[in-house]
Amino acid sequence: MISPRSECALAIATLRQAAQHKLLPVILMSNLQSAPAEAAVNTIVLWKPVKQAALYQALRSIHPPALAVPQVPISSELSAKGSASHAATKRHHPLSILIADDNPVNQRVALRVLELLGYDAAVVGSGVEVISALQQQRYDVILMDMRMPELDGIQTTLKIRQMAQTNSKYREIWIIAMTANTMAKDRQRCYDAGMNDYLSKPINRDALARALERCAAMQKCDRELDR
Repeated sequence: MISPRSECALAIATLRQAAQHKLLPVILMSNLQSAPAEAAVNTIVLWKPVKQAALYQALRSIHPPALAVPQVPISSELSAKGSASHAATKRHHPLSILIADDNPVNQRVALRVLELLGYDAAVVGSGVEVISALQQQRYDVILMDMRMPELDGIQTTLKIRQMAQTNSKYREIWIIAMTANTMAKDRQRCYDAGMNDYLSKPINRDALARALERCAAMQKCDRELDR
């Protein structure tokens, strides 16, 4: 009889052979009672029930060069509901957007979701780079990851709000937190630092669209169009 652990190892080997990728990252979801004796190379074990934050951290730990992120084609239906439906919005409400995230996979996901909404964005990988980018160009919206090197999302936001006290060009920057932490205290911590909105990872297209609609620059455009 083949043991569950042997079946698991065989399944992983079969997947990697089919993908022609010997080090294909695998995330196992297991009950405590049936946990594998030891995880194979490039394999992460999560205990059921799997929490969103744990799954996100597991995905984040996958080294980007180990697995290329596929470019998902946009179907005609998705284009009609996504990019096309927001194209007119972008023409009337052009937003300058900055993505602040140190993880290349997260950067590409955020760029893709914004693309589906009809927007472009600049990308930086640390809080220090955020401050440098703001000194060179004006941005309406910052999608701010909470965990970054040098300055994290909270520290960077506090720095921006401090800069706004002496320079008016920083006062209307709309900062949207992006985090896998979904507890109320985490959300309140973002607001206390001066962030304007909050999105849970992985980023949902509709949630991001609603967050952008709430930003100060978008509201200002709406008021001008209503005149």
